[in-house]
Amino acid sequence: MSSVHTGIPSRLGPVRQTYARREDFPHVARAFVEVSRVVRETGLMQRTPRFYTLIAAGLAVAFGGAITGFILLGDSWFQLLIAAVFGILFTQVAFLAHEAAHRQILASGPGNDRLARVLAAVVGMSYSWWDSKHSRHHANPNRVGKDPDIEVDTISFLDEDAAQAPDARLDFFSKQVHTSRNICGGWWATWLMGGLNYQVEHHLFPNMSRMHLAQASEIVREFCATHGVPYTETSLWRSYAIVIDYLNRVGLAARDPFDCPLVGQYRRA
Repeated sequence: MSSVHTGIPSRLGPVRQTYARREDFPHVARAFVEVSRVVRETGLMQRTPRFYTLIAAGLAVAFGGAITGFILLGDSWFQLLIAAVFGILFTQVAFLAHEAAHRQILASGPGNDRLARVLAAVVGMSYSWWDSKHSRHHANPNRVGKDPDIEVDTISFLDEDAAQAPDARLDFFSKQVHTSRNICGGWWATWLMGGLNYQVEHHLFPNMSRMHLAQASEIVREFCATHGVPYTETSLWRSYAIVIDYLNRVGLAARDPFDCPLVGQYRRA
C-alpha cells in the first residue's frame, strides 16, 4: 500500500508501520446489523436509571467523606491522601459526563447534554471542546489525519509525523473492533475506568449503559470468533506496557539517547 508523503523526511527510523490494509481483515457482510439486532433483542440498549442513581449517591457520600476528612485532618501530610481520593472521585464524575454525552443516562438527548455540561464544569473541562474532539475520535478511531486523539502534538505515535495514509475501506464492525482493545479485570476494572475497559463494545454501541457492557462483550466476542474478526483483550498493566514500549521505540529511533540537546546547542555556538 502506498502512502502520501508531505516531503518531510522521517526522523524516527524503522518503526513498525500501523496503517490498516484491506487484506488484514476478513470480509464481514452486515456484521454490525446482526450483532446490533441480537444486542437490542437482549435488551442491552435500555437505559438503567437505578444504576446511575446508585452511582451518583455513592459519589455524593464519598465526596462528603472526603470533605469531612479534609476538614478534620487540618494541617497534615495526610492531606495528600485526601487529594488522591478527590482525584479518583473527580475522575468518576468525568466518566459520568462522558456517559451523559453519549446519551447513556437520561431518556432525552437535551437532558443528557445539560447533565454532561454540568458534570464537565464540575471537573473543570470544556464540554464543547471535548464533545467535538471525541465525536471525531469515535467516527475514525486511530485513523491517521482523522482521529484527533493521535494527532501529532507533544507525542508522536507514528514513524512519519505528518503522514496522510489512506485507510482501508472496512465495514463499521471490523473497523471498530480491530482498532480497540479491552481491559480484563471484571467489576473493579469497570468501576475504575467507568466502563471504558470494554472499549470494543463502547465503540460499537456508544449509547449503551455501562451496566450492560459486560454482557454485550460476550455477544461480540462470540460473533468475532465465528467470523474471524480479531478481538483484543489484555490486562491493565500489559496494556500500559504495550503503549510505553511502543512510544519508547519511537522515541529512541528519533535520536541518540546519549545525545544531550544542551551540549549540542553550545557546540554549534
